Amino acid sequence: MSRRRLLASFSARGVQKAVEGSVLHDASGAAAVGVSTDSRTAEPGELFVALKGETADGHAYLNEAADRGAVGALVYEERTDAAGLDRFAFAVAAKDTGDAYIALAKHVRKRVDLPVVGVTGSNGKTSAKEWMAAVLGQDALKPFKSFNNRVGVPHTLLRLKSTHQYAVLEMGTNRFGEIAELVEIARPTIGVLLNVSLSHSEYLINEERILEEKSALPLSAEWAVLNADDRRVASLAERCAQVATFGMRMEADGRAENIQAGADGVHFDLRLEGKRAGRAFVPAPGAHQAMNALAAFTVGNLLGVSAETMIKRLAQAEPPPMRMQPVSADGFRFIVDCYNANPASTRAALASFQELPCEGRRWVVLGEMLELGERARRIHEEIAGGLNPSWLWGFIPVGRFRHAMSEAATAAGVFETAPCETVEEAALELRRRLQPTDCALLKASRSIQLEKILEAFGDG
Repeated sequence: MSRRRLLASFSARGVQKAVEGSVLHDASGAAAVGVSTDSRTAEPGELFVALKGETADGHAYLNEAADRGAVGALVYEERTDAAGLDRFAFAVAAKDTGDAYIALAKHVRKRVDLPVVGVTGSNGKTSAKEWMAAVLGQDALKPFKSFNNRVGVPHTLLRLKSTHQYAVLEMGTNRFGEIAELVEIARPTIGVLLNVSLSHSEYLINEERILEEKSALPLSAEWAVLNADDRRVASLAERCAQVATFGMRMEADGRAENIQAGADGVHFDLRLEGKRAGRAFVPAPGAHQAMNALAAFTVGNLLGVSAETMIKRLAQAEPPPMRMQPVSADGFRFIVDCYNANPASTRAALASFQELPCEGRRWVVLGEMLELGERARRIHEEIAGGLNPSWLWGFIPVGRFRHAMSEAATAAGVFETAPCETVEEAALELRRRLQPTDCALLKASRSIQLEKILEAFGDG
């Protein structure tokens, strides 16, 4: 598909109108096709938006964006003297480029009339988004990664092309009001709520407040797709316009039976609207992936995709990285689940790990779960105390709560524990203790970068 079919095509006047800014110069009357906020990946012909963040200021990279061929620039009103601005064919100033970037995405969204699926939940958003895009086919737009905030959602919408038939957007939050803001930007027609559990509780406090925050998505959509097995999620049904459900309950519109989880993925019998639809396969390990896939099948069914087509497409999908991802490094076997972590996702990872085949001993390396507030220490202790020597040999806790977790795991009967302050220390400890037939689960929040342990095994 040609880049010229991108709907994010803006002249200087078009940008000015969309963001309520002012044109600084427009020498050639050129139009930008595509929008970039990263000078390292800007492409010829794009509009470069200079965002200001906590650690970087896009105004410092105007020359780099111009070097890569960007034809337009959008800057803050007080930065009209930034070096390199005169190198663009046109430039527009706005009061706030972050808000202006969102305004551009809203402008593009208003130009299209296609189903937009929004996905949120405490766990499984990225996997569910991948499976939804897979069952909807190649004409579905999806984020490159977990672009699920006020920068990431506009980034995806600004990639819309005239050939897209669907858009699937991931929506995350760690503060009140974020989901409502993303809903206003994306105007989803289908709102999917996967689950509600403790995550980002440092800011969102408890499950009830988390539900309140995430409910903005299904309550605003034409169709709500709700987890029938999560009582908090299911309680929203009477407040939604139209509802479809998924889960293991008999009344769910999308239901899984006879689930079999293995190292290659998950097989189950799919039922849609009470009728058997076939044997489905999710190409990612972990029984919890059946629920993410059910959400995808329920969405596809609402949009008229046949069960046969959806099952075939999902079986051929590429699983997202660092979600229960099997990795071999220097002859050792790892399950890497380091993209994110909260109590529910960690328990799900542990449950899945103990079911996976392993010739030798099982090890768990657990880094910190972030944004849990004042309950963080207790939650880490509870998870470590729930480890069972019937399936787990060794435990390496990493970070602030390492000693508390080690003591809890030892009290639970785990044979070997080795608390480590840093990821580098944990890598050396695991390298010293691991045997070739052993298996190790790596689980932590994203910023911990626990996957760097693999570098000690020759996988950098």
